[in-house]
Amino acid sequence: MCSGPSLAIAQSVTDPEAFAAVAASSDMFEIESSQLALEEASGEEMRAFAEQMAEDYTAAGEKMKAAAQEHGISPPTSMTEKEHSQLEQLQS
Repeated sequence: MCSGPSLAIAQSVTDPEAFAAVAASSDMFEIESSQLALEEASGEEMRAFAEQMAEDYTAAGEKMKAAAQEHGISPPTSMTEKEHSQLEQLQS
């Protein structure tokens, strides 16, 4: 469920707008993939983990969005094509 490359990219980006874009897309991917895992999971431990991931990334995304907006940055409202493709692969 973790989009490692996006996280690594976000950690290496120094431009605030670029960071907000990468972080927002990564958060959206993590939330959507966690919700998918929640729908598909049969075990209680997996369901609890997926639920926690969705909650954590939702909270992180909200904090990042608020911080970005304080600095006049509008994070994207949809994930990158790459992450969207990865999500589609998980769905199939």
